[in-house]
Amino acid sequence: MHCLSVSAEGVEVCWGASDAQVLDRVERELLLPTWPRQRGPARPGQVLFEVRSAPKGEPAWAVFESGRYVASTTSLELLLHGFEPEFSAWVAAHCEALVVHAATVRWKGHLIVLPGRSFTGKSTLTHALCRAGATYYSDEFAVLHPRSGMVSAYPRPLTLRQSGGRIAAPELNWTEEAAPPALPSLCLVSSFQLDAPVSVEPLSRGAACLELLRNGVNALRFGGGALPVLSRSLAGCSCFRWQRPDAAEAVAWVERQLSLLPPAAPEPARSKPASKIEPAGSWSKAPGDTR
Repeated sequence: MHCLSVSAEGVEVCWGASDAQVLDRVERELLLPTWPRQRGPARPGQVLFEVRSAPKGEPAWAVFESGRYVASTTSLELLLHGFEPEFSAWVAAHCEALVVHAATVRWKGHLIVLPGRSFTGKSTLTHALCRAGATYYSDEFAVLHPRSGMVSAYPRPLTLRQSGGRIAAPELNWTEEAAPPALPSLCLVSSFQLDAPVSVEPLSRGAACLELLRNGVNALRFGGGALPVLSRSLAGCSCFRWQRPDAAEAVAWVERQLSLLPPAAPEPARSKPASKIEPAGSWSKAPGDTR
């Protein structure tokens, strides 16, 4: 079996496949570019994920975790596209950082955090901000360092439901050099309802911390230590709760708000490739799998 050892946000994982080309696709389509990896045999203490033929009677391709059947589908492409968010969620639940459901971008030198779970408009607004010049950090997770509170990029592909496609991080202005860990300057706790009146109100940092805590992925592991991490992260942050307008108006409001903040460090230099959307797919979980 061909093996690829990966340090996924500090979680030691080994991906295996009988075909080296399959492992190449796992590396290219399933793993984040920020994760260190090395080809070679599995090491003690690693969690083993395998891509191999499915059990009899199941679709052709399957993922196994430590020998346990997890999911399957009819093609390798659908399997990798479908399992990618599940693997991201698994990493978030097991990593040492505090992980929050939030989109994050860096614009005009300021890191912006947009907490919220799925179907709250994060993807649409994140895409619009990146089209306006922001640097992509994440569409799904804000990864907070426990000691410093700094937020690291988690550049998984952004998925747009309206187009049914995925936009890779490099096409959203992301490069590792352009997206260093940073403390947030702006936290926007938002909701979106079509035709609802636009409203914006200041939010205390304490209330913003509680909103981030409500959107925590692995906060229970931190016990009472989660709030201090969030407090360090938002110590110099301007926080608002808003019923946001459509994406174009929201981008304009964010730009005006950033102009009122103290000057930030210059943006790291980066190139901006043309946007490219890949087709999304569907997949099936193992019966009884609730992950």
